[in-house]
Amino acid sequence: MGQRRVVTAIALASVLLLASCRERVQTYDGSSGGATHPDVLTPDGQAAYQFASSGGTVTVTPVAGTSGPNLRTVFTPTGVAASTDQESCATWSGSNGQYVQMGAALRVRRGSGRLRAITVTQNVYGWRWIFNVHVWDTALSPPMKEVGQLDFSKALGVPPVSRLHLCARVIGTTVQAKVWPVGEAEPTWTTRGYVGSATVTKSWQYAGGAGWYVGHLAAGDSAAFSGLTTWEHRIAPE
Repeated sequence: MGQRRVVTAIALASVLLLASCRERVQTYDGSSGGATHPDVLTPDGQAAYQFASSGGTVTVTPVAGTSGPNLRTVFTPTGVAASTDQESCATWSGSNGQYVQMGAALRVRRGSGRLRAITVTQNVYGWRWIFNVHVWDTALSPPMKEVGQLDFSKALGVPPVSRLHLCARVIGTTVQAKVWPVGEAEPTWTTRGYVGSATVTKSWQYAGGAGWYVGHLAAGDSAAFSGLTTWEHRIAPE
């Protein structure tokens, strides 16, 4: 256990050093409008979601008569150039439904009938203060693989608050996420209990889009995201 903590600490220090050598450039601001593009990670029959944008808030609901509990999707801003090291942020401003799952999506890449992505999502079948990190490739079966679990019980409480902020970023092979309740000041990327990290292999280091995740909506369910922003972490000029 002690050795694992040392390795984790070294990995975290490395990504923080790497981040400090880069500049954070905003690539999308949902408060000023702008379209998003949905992609399906796991279909469920004819189930489909509709995305309604109003006043800087995107509300996701099932298309009438098509709901399916295992539909999982990501959505990304249109017209934003792909990047490798990036960040996605949003406020979870409301949800309705027992198993509504919300999250962030990174390195979303589509092509040749294949979709790849990294996601950070709230666990909805039990411990909601746990967030899961998955890699997705729809060319594989199953399409998802869990690469980490993040414990945010200190930040969100048990049971956790429902209205919260989530920022997730990937730099190199390190995925980080930080959460904090609405009404609290934003923590730093070194605040214990509010930040977690996981590692992906180098095969998941490629250019894609940053965005958000929503899944498991049943009839009558909804999920609302506000304050949607994306960022690119670029090497800072000398």
